[in-house]
Amino acid sequence: FTITDFMIHPKERGHFFIGTTNSGIWRSKDEGRSWEKIVDRAGALMANTEILRIAISGSNPKIWYVAAYQQNRGSLLKTDDGGENFREVYFVPVERFGVFDVWIDESGRSVFVVTGQGGFLESKDGGKSWRVVRWFPDGVIRLISDPRSSSTFYLSTPRGKMFKTVDRGNTWTDLTSRFDSFDKSRRNQNLVLDRLNGALYLGSDY
Repeated sequence: FTITDFMIHPKERGHFFIGTTNSGIWRSKDEGRSWEKIVDRAGALMANTEILRIAISGSNPKIWYVAAYQQNRGSLLKTDDGGENFREVYFVPVERFGVFDVWIDESGRSVFVVTGQGGFLESKDGGKSWRVVRWFPDGVIRLISDPRSSSTFYLSTPRGKMFKTVDRGNTWTDLTSRFDSFDKSRRNQNLVLDRLNGALYLGSDY
């Protein structure tokens, strides 16, 4: 399998998690020297699931949200007990569109997801209910939060467009024109936000 995501436990030193293309989630408790596969006793997380993102609550690390693709659809799974039992709290209503990214606040109750269908959605009650904040026609594949401001997010689309909001998604600014002059900058993008100074870096085929 291919590793799709890597997460460090917010409190336990040397505890790592990886998401994979077709083998679910794996965990290491010894800085990566050995690994064990996480098996969901509730059965919501399937053994061959593709994992796109793992988000763990900073204040309560037993709460995880997992952006997954299984049974030909995107799904958001949640565990309240550190991976022992999962349940589905959201799914994309159209097949073949994934839940590509997820962001949670420290408490794990405020949640944002982005989907290949183009949705930017919010839940304020830990995934029990959802509202569509904005639809994007190209779909959305990446969501980045600014740790210095809980209202500021960046997202990118499959066509290489990038948008920014400073009010939790009510209004958006298209940033694409700022790097359009760089040849191939819309291809194979990878966005990284410097958590110390808020600088945003874009890696691409340019």
